[in-house]
Amino acid sequence: MTTQSQDSPFRRSSTQVTASAAPTRAAKVMEAVKRDINQNVLLVHPDLFIYRLLLRYIANINIDKVVTEVMAKFYDQKAKRWKNFPKNVTTNEETFYPEFIELTSDINTKANELTNVAANRAFGSWVDCHSKTPNANADFVAEIRPDCAYVSNAGVVTGAITTYTDRKRSQSRSEGRSVGKEPKIWWRQMVLAVEVKKVDDKLYLGAFPQLCGYIRQMFRQQLDRRFAFGITISFNQIALWLCDRSGGMGMCKPYDIHKEPEKFVRMICAIALLPSHRIGWDPTLKLYSDALRSFAPSYEIRAALRSKSEIKSGPETTSKTNDDVSNSSWLLTVVDDRETVTKTHEIILAKRPFVIRSAEGMNGRAVQVHQGYPLADDNKTRRCPLVVKTSWQPVEKTHHNRFHEERMYSKVPKLKNRVVAASVVKAGHGLDVSDNTPVSTFNFIRQNLHNEADFHAGAEMNGNVQKLSMYRNMQNADLNEDDKKRIDEMKETMAFMVFDESGITKDHCYFAEEDSLITDRVQTRLILNVWGWPIKFFKDLKELLTVIRDAVEDHQTMFKSGVLHRDVSAENIIIRPALPSLDLPLRELVTKTSGVLIDLDHAKDTDAWKDPKVIADVIREDIQYIGLRLGIKEDAVLHAWKFLPDLAGTSSYCKDAIKLNVLESIPNGKWSPKNLGWRTMEKVPDFGGHVPSANERTGTVPFISHQLMGEREGIVHHAIHDMESFWWILINLCLTKESGGGRRREDRPKPLTTLVENLFDASDDRIANRKAAYFDRVRGSAIFENLLEVFPEYFETLKPMLRRWREVLVLGYTYQAYEYHLVHEYVLAIIDDTLTKLAKLPEDDPSSEIEKHLKQRDVAYAYICNIEHPNGVTPPEPIVVPPAGLSPVRNQAIAQASSSQSIPEPPSSPSPLPAHKKRKT
Repeated sequence: MTTQSQDSPFRRSSTQVTASAAPTRAAKVMEAVKRDINQNVLLVHPDLFIYRLLLRYIANINIDKVVTEVMAKFYDQKAKRWKNFPKNVTTNEETFYPEFIELTSDINTKANELTNVAANRAFGSWVDCHSKTPNANADFVAEIRPDCAYVSNAGVVTGAITTYTDRKRSQSRSEGRSVGKEPKIWWRQMVLAVEVKKVDDKLYLGAFPQLCGYIRQMFRQQLDRRFAFGITISFNQIALWLCDRSGGMGMCKPYDIHKEPEKFVRMICAIALLPSHRIGWDPTLKLYSDALRSFAPSYEIRAALRSKSEIKSGPETTSKTNDDVSNSSWLLTVVDDRETVTKTHEIILAKRPFVIRSAEGMNGRAVQVHQGYPLADDNKTRRCPLVVKTSWQPVEKTHHNRFHEERMYSKVPKLKNRVVAASVVKAGHGLDVSDNTPVSTFNFIRQNLHNEADFHAGAEMNGNVQKLSMYRNMQNADLNEDDKKRIDEMKETMAFMVFDESGITKDHCYFAEEDSLITDRVQTRLILNVWGWPIKFFKDLKELLTVIRDAVEDHQTMFKSGVLHRDVSAENIIIRPALPSLDLPLRELVTKTSGVLIDLDHAKDTDAWKDPKVIADVIREDIQYIGLRLGIKEDAVLHAWKFLPDLAGTSSYCKDAIKLNVLESIPNGKWSPKNLGWRTMEKVPDFGGHVPSANERTGTVPFISHQLMGEREGIVHHAIHDMESFWWILINLCLTKESGGGRRREDRPKPLTTLVENLFDASDDRIANRKAAYFDRVRGSAIFENLLEVFPEYFETLKPMLRRWREVLVLGYTYQAYEYHLVHEYVLAIIDDTLTKLAKLPEDDPSSEIEKHLKQRDVAYAYICNIEHPNGVTPPEPIVVPPAGLSPVRNQAIAQASSSQSIPEPPSSPSPLPAHKKRKT
């Protein structure tokens, strides 16, 4: 099967003046699901699917006894069906839930009674949750809910029966049994979701998109989840699915729950008995338990989770054995094995991530960024904060324990010391076993079911592999019009791996689409010593320009090392405070700032260098003519001739360059190369060998260059395009901010809102057209002046700088000469000139808004660095971890004897850092 990287070329970031506070709607979730599964669903034989992903891991456990006992109790051998299950499709779906829960709960109980089961499991319960949306640890979560689920942290539902339909509850009351309190189910507890349809769906896929919506919610709420299983039931037809960061995988056809009852029992047994890392949890992440004074897997902690509404209404008395895991820290284990000597890093992560960029996505990098510090530094003052980035990178971009972003940093000598550790996560990490298999979607998670060679599994399956046929003939008489319509719909949303009747080899494999876009991905972690605030929280103009300047200098440093960033955005420029190790007061640390350009995920590198100049004969008469006509020295004309070796080209270039570099006086009355910023240029990095797939470009939509969004034929992403991105970042801030401190504009007239939307938050075509107008050589200057008119007065001093910056870009795009290849030097000179002028202006007294913003910085930095706050905010106390060898969960005596002292919470003033980045596509 062929694969190709499907990382989206353009990522979108909402930059409107007004921020929407509308909850995420179910319709939006389904739109995202459609993007996730589009040509990214792989279908395989059901027996092979169940064996390879479930049964092989419990092969040493004899579950025949469970099968026999469950069949004797619940299966009607005469009728050949499960007792009490609905018998016709007209029956309401709700009548199915109690019977399903009762059956699966009995299987689960009997499986857990086996003596040789593994301890490292997510002990759970089957519950009916169709009537209430699970609780979430975040705002604006879509109001969606699975019909049934298998949930961990079973202590939360202790004392309550597991069937909650009205019929069952009424029956329990009539029999004098306590129905208990309906349990509070959280997305964080969800092990597996179930979607039920009463329709006898031959194609069985009607429920799958909804199931994907639930799994997306699980991924977003469970930061320690690598993949998840799900079940769809269409009347009698049942199918098992798996979703990871490469899309979805499932059975090529369902099986009948009544005709193959033993298969169903074995599947539910396996779900109960699987080791936790084989049902999707990440063993390198553990959650802090206040009650147990220890770190433990999140699925083991008995959680007393409370919603925000409950917290607002008043305190809730909880048992000492319970935890509010929505407000707990994580312990992350990172094994850096890039070098001969392996180093293990244990990092305490903050309670909530900086960034969750598509963490719920089932087809992409699923980036999470946390702040943290080494566990060894927990008791130290003035410790240096760390940033930990987890992502799922394309396998094709990893090699010998190295992955793309880490490799980009290593190519830049001046920046590589920003990397504290990096790791391609291995299967043995966090499990104390020697297993160096990379945690990849194809090999580790899917067990190579994507590989046609692995379908030769007759011996492995005891000869039970059947030949496959899945509606290959679209005119099959067995299909009614609805079925045919469903097939057409599926062809638009999924790519199928199916086989004809001749066999299950590569020669008999075909796809419904021309090609598969499924990407093999591997889990990676990168620890950086770069910590700070997004640039939108600049405190004043001087800091804004200083941070931009430093970020441009970072870009130049990368470029000179053969690395091009390609994703310059407001999210990727941070304000970095001074190192806490400096003997400075807290306020000086948070105001003595610098800028850093981060996120090299989309960078490209080259080892090729070229001389950009054109080799051509020099026509001395033309050189002299241009010099006399324009008042420019002949050696300056010669510099221009090297790029445009003809009279018209050189003359036009020199004339436009003089307009850009207007000086009060010209030494010796003539322009020289030095006056024009032209210097002898040696070889520059050659990125022309990188041909974008499908003529696409990489970047964040609001800030991407107009050239890369418009007509792209023959255009190679170059440094000048990233310099335009810096320019658009400044334009965006000047349009949307009132002043420093992250303060938004109070005046938001309709024309301004429309302007911002057209430039930063409209369709790609509209953004491309509007941006291109500002670089038109005839009308661009006038159009740009109209834009400058709507700037707040606060940004008045930046207008001359932005004019000159635009003119450098226009000159560079037009002639592709010095302003194109030396664009960093021009931009840095323009910013330095503006900073010099700002330094001469009297400093304004900080407003109350700025002071409030700086206090937020104080609190955030004091907390993460363990610095005493001058206003009495208590630094966090160290986390107490019991001696090794004590079971953190199952030793209840220790749990009850533990002190009730909690892990220190962050101060009430929030960090200026956002809860998550803007949405990317």
